Amino acid sequence: MVKSQQLTIPKAIRKAKKAIKQGDISTAQQLYNVVLQQQPNHPVAKKGLRKLGKKLPRNQYVQTQIINPSQDQINALTNLYYSGQIAKAEQVCKELLQTFPQSLVVINVLGAALKRQGKLHEAVQSFEKAIQLKPDYAEAYNNRGVILKDLGQLEEAVKCYDKAIQLKPDYAEAYSNRGVTLKGLGQLEEAVKCYDKAIQLKPDYAEAYNNRGVTLKDLGQLKEAVKCYDKAIQLKPGFAEAYSSRGVILKDLGQLEEAVKCYDKAIQLKPDFSEAYSNRGVTLKDLGQLEEAVKCYDKAIQLKPGFAEAYSNRGNALKDLGQLEEAVKCYDKAIQLKPDYAEAYGNRGNALQELGQSDVAITNYQKALSIDSRNVLLWTGFASVLQTVRFTSYSDDLSYYLLQVLEQPTVRPKDISKTVISTLRYHPIVLHILGLSKIARFGEDIDHIAGQLSTVPLLLRLMELSQILDLDVEKMLTKMRKAMLYKAINGGFETRGLPFYAALAIHCFINEYIFSESEKEKQIVELLQEKIRISLEKKESVPPTWIAVLGAYRPLYSFSWIDGLMEFDWSVDIKKVIAGQIDNVREEHALRPKIKRLTSIEDRVSKLVRSQYEKNPYPRWINTGLVDKPMAIKQVLQSIRLHLDYDAQQFSNKPDILVAGCGTGQHALVTASRFLNCHVLAVDLSLSSLSYAIRKTKELGITNIEYMQGDILELDQIEKKFDVIEAIGVLHHMNDPLAGWKVMADKLCAGGLMKIGLYSDIARQHIVEAIRQIVKKKYTTSPDDIRKCRQEIIDMELNSDSGILNIINSNDFYSLSECRDLLFHVQEHRFTLPQINMILNDLCLKFLGFEMKQSSVINRFKEIYTEKNALTCLTKWHEFELKNPDVFLGMYQFWVQKV
Repeated sequence: MVKSQQLTIPKAIRKAKKAIKQGDISTAQQLYNVVLQQQPNHPVAKKGLRKLGKKLPRNQYVQTQIINPSQDQINALTNLYYSGQIAKAEQVCKELLQTFPQSLVVINVLGAALKRQGKLHEAVQSFEKAIQLKPDYAEAYNNRGVILKDLGQLEEAVKCYDKAIQLKPDYAEAYSNRGVTLKGLGQLEEAVKCYDKAIQLKPDYAEAYNNRGVTLKDLGQLKEAVKCYDKAIQLKPGFAEAYSSRGVILKDLGQLEEAVKCYDKAIQLKPDFSEAYSNRGVTLKDLGQLEEAVKCYDKAIQLKPGFAEAYSNRGNALKDLGQLEEAVKCYDKAIQLKPDYAEAYGNRGNALQELGQSDVAITNYQKALSIDSRNVLLWTGFASVLQTVRFTSYSDDLSYYLLQVLEQPTVRPKDISKTVISTLRYHPIVLHILGLSKIARFGEDIDHIAGQLSTVPLLLRLMELSQILDLDVEKMLTKMRKAMLYKAINGGFETRGLPFYAALAIHCFINEYIFSESEKEKQIVELLQEKIRISLEKKESVPPTWIAVLGAYRPLYSFSWIDGLMEFDWSVDIKKVIAGQIDNVREEHALRPKIKRLTSIEDRVSKLVRSQYEKNPYPRWINTGLVDKPMAIKQVLQSIRLHLDYDAQQFSNKPDILVAGCGTGQHALVTASRFLNCHVLAVDLSLSSLSYAIRKTKELGITNIEYMQGDILELDQIEKKFDVIEAIGVLHHMNDPLAGWKVMADKLCAGGLMKIGLYSDIARQHIVEAIRQIVKKKYTTSPDDIRKCRQEIIDMELNSDSGILNIINSNDFYSLSECRDLLFHVQEHRFTLPQINMILNDLCLKFLGFEMKQSSVINRFKEIYTEKNALTCLTKWHEFELKNPDVFLGMYQFWVQKV
C-alpha cells in the first residue's frame, strides 16, 4: 500500500518509473494516482497511466482505471448536492470527470444531479456509462431504472430492476422501485409483492411501507393503506411524504378533519412541501372552506411556480366560489404548464359550461378525452355537459366521442339521448331519410334506406341502449317498421339492412312497443308469426329479417315456437335480438321464485300498484350510470353541499341502507356504488321488477345488494334499522303517503339520513290536465289505449293553449311503462313545499337540502336569497318555485335527518 502523505510529487514519479522497470504495474498505478490527487492535471502522471493501460488486458485495465478524486473533493461535491446547489454540483462533476473520467462516485452524483434538474436523457447516459465501466454495478442498474420510469419507459425500467436484483439478490431498494414501476403498469398485486420482499429484506424500510400504502389505496384497501403509512411514520417520524399520503387516504375515507391534521404535520416537517399544501386545499374545499383552500393553493404555487395541479385545483375552488372567469384563468395556466393535462381541460369545460359557453366546453372535454380516454371522471363530466347541449351540426369526430360515452358505466344513455339525436339529425344520411319519411311513398325502397342507416353506428347503438326522445325520429322509425313489415309478408329482403332491422327490434323491445300501429299492421304481424311457426315446424330456414321485423312488433318470448329458433346459427345481429328478447326474459322468469319475501302485501292500493308493475316493470333499461368511486357518508353529503354540522356527526363506516321501491334496480345500483362499505336492502312490490333488477345486478358484478319483495307499509314487521333510507318516486303512489313515510322514519337510526323524492303539485299541472282528459275519455291502462292516448297528444295542434303538449318534453313519454307511470298510474299524490315542511316537523325530520344534477338552479336561488341558511328554508324555496314553476318538473328530491 502506497502511503501518499509521505511522498512528494517528484519522489512519487521516480518510484513509479522504478516500479514499471521492475514490472510492478499495480504499484506504479497507485503512485501515479497519488500524484494526480495532489495535482490533477500533472502531465507525466496522466501520460504514465495511459501507457500502463495499453500494457494490460482490457478487463484488468477497466478495473484499475476506476479512480476517484480525493476525499476532500468528494465531500465538497456531495455537500453541494445535498445543500440543493444542484446546477453547481453538475458543473463540478463535469470538471472532475475531465481528470477522473472513470470515477463511479462522480458519475453517480452527476446522474443524480441531472435527474433532479429534469435532464433525464442525460442522466440515463450517465448511469449507462457507469454500467459500461462496471457491468456488475447493481446500483447503476437501479438508478437507470428510476430514470427510465420517469421517462415513461416502464417495461425497460422493470428490466433494469430485474438486473439489479439478479446482481444483488438482497437489494431492497431495487425491489421497492420495481414495485413503484409495476404500479405504474397497473400490475398492483405484483407491486405489493415487491414491497413485501423489500420489507422482508429490510424490515425498517419506511419508504417501502409508504409505497405499499400508495398501491393498496389504488386497490381500494384504504384501511390497510393507513396501516402502512402508520408503520412508515413509526419507523421514520420525520417522514413528511407518509403524513401527506396518510392524509389523502383519510380524505377518501371521509375523515376530512383528520386528513387536514396529517397535511399540517407534513408541512411542519417539510415547510416547502408544495404537494401537501395542494392536498390540504383539496380537503378544505370538500369541507366547504373554499377561501382557505385557495390560500393553500396559492402557497403551493408560491413554493412551486410550475405546479400545474395546484393551478387546476385552485380553479375548482374559485369555480365553487362563483368566480368562473378567474377559474378559467387558472385552468389556462395549468394547461400552459402541462399541455397534456387532461383533468385541467375537463375542469375548464365545466366552468365554461356554467358560463354558458357549451360549445367550447364540449371542445375542452374532447381534448381531455383525446389525452386520457380511460379516465372515468372525464367521461362522466362530458356526459353532464352533454345533457345541457343541443347540437346544430354533425361531425365524425364528435360522433366518435358520443359513441364512446354511451358505453361508459357511469353514464345513463337515456340522459344524453336528446343530445345525441340533436347531432344525428344533421348526419347526411339521417337528414336525408328524415326528409324522405315525410313523403307518402317512403317505404318502397326500405332495403336501400335500411342499408344506408346501417352505416351510422351512433344511431344503431343509441337505438340499442335507450329510448329515442325525439318525435320526428320516432315517426321515421314507425314508418320504417311498417314498411319492413309489408316487405316481410310479401317476401324477399336484402341483408345489407339487417344491422338496422335488428337495432330497431332491440329498440322497440326497450320502449315496450310504444310506437302506434294500425289494425292492418296487427293482422299482418299475426300472419308473419304464423309463417315463422310453420317454417320452424317444417325445419325450414327462416329469413333473419323476419325475426327482426317480428321482434320490432312483439316480444319474441311471447311465442310458443321460440325453442325452434335455437336450432339455427344466427348472425351476430339476430343473436343480440334473441339474447335480449328470449334469453334475458327466461333468466328473469327463473329468478322470480327464488326472490325472498320481506313482508306481506295487504294494502289495497299496494296490490294495485304491484299489479301495474308486474305487467309493466318500470323502467326497462340497458346501461345505468354507476358512481365511479364510492365515498363515506360524510363525503357524499359534502359533495352535494348539504347543510349539516359535520363535526357533530358520527356516521357509520359500514352503513346499512334501505332502498324502498327499488323498481328494476337502477336506483339500488347507483346507491350501492355511491356509498363506501355499504350494504343495500332493496325492496319492491313487483317480482317482475325485482327479477329484472337481480339479473342486471349479476350482469354488472355488484355484490352488496340484497333484493326482497315487500311493502313499505309493513316494514314494522322487521326489527332492523337503517343508517340511510332512500325512497324516490314511491310515497306519492301510496294510499296514505304520510303513513308510509312514518313507517320509514321509525326504521331510521337516530341521526340517520333519508332521501325522498315526491311529485310537485305546482310543476305537474299539465300532467293533472292530461289525467283529467284521460278519465273523461275513459281510456283504460291497456297497451292499445296508452298508445292511442299518446298518439292523440302527439297529434294535438302545436298552437293549442293546452299545457298537455308539455308532456311531449318529458323523458317518460317515450316508453310504455314510463308513459303509464306518468299518465295512467293507479294512484298519485302531489305535494307543495309548505305541506312537506309540516310533514317533516310532524316526523321530527330536519331538512338538509335538495339534491340536483345541475347546479344552475341552486346558483339562481342563491342569487336571490343571500341569507346564510336560505338553502334549507322551504318557505323561501316555495317562493322561488312559484316564480319558476318548472324547477321541480321531475320531482322534489331532498335529504332529511332524523332529529
